[in-house]
Amino acid sequence: AIIIKRWLIGTFTATPDDQDPDRSDWEIFRTWILGRLIPDPHLCGVQPLLGRHYECISAIYRLLGVKVGKYVYWPGSGFRFSEPDLLEIGDYVVFGSRSLLYTSDATHRRQKIKLEAGANVSDRCVILPGTTVKCGAVLGSGALTKQGGTYNPGTYVGSRNNDCVVLKKGSIADAGTPSSYANAFMRKNRVPYFVLPEIAHILWST
Repeated sequence: AIIIKRWLIGTFTATPDDQDPDRSDWEIFRTWILGRLIPDPHLCGVQPLLGRHYECISAIYRLLGVKVGKYVYWPGSGFRFSEPDLLEIGDYVVFGSRSLLYTSDATHRRQKIKLEAGANVSDRCVILPGTTVKCGAVLGSGALTKQGGTYNPGTYVGSRNNDCVVLKKGSIADAGTPSSYANAFMRKNRVPYFVLPEIAHILWST
């Protein structure tokens, strides 16, 4: 799937704001064939073998075109990215389970999704095309973003009047710090527990 994505399907790009979406058969086929090659959110069964949350998953997504930072905590439920090149995920981002990230709408207009370092996407969130989640922003469970929306540091939940509800405003001073997951790997001498290296999780899963 990775070879076909890189050599046949190619790179997905965002639709310019001043242009109509390209609805040609080839553009629709590209998205369709990638969905057939990777038909489930578990990377064709590879995810459970490598550990659902770890750096190996980041490496696979990078090979598919996603821009991924370090120490990203992936959800156990996995993701299906229909246009992976349109996703940018910063350092220390933490995901909850069963969230959805859409990079194109019903008209086939493609827009990038950007999750800055330290962003948090909780369970059952729906992130629409063009969304930017700033450093220190938390999308609480069930949050539905607005297409093209930007979310500053703070906590957001649900949806009202076509946008997330601001539950609590945050401060940039509290943003961008490594997550507890990242600290477990980065600062092993500062946590009161021992974390097995990733290779141990892979061997255990296989």
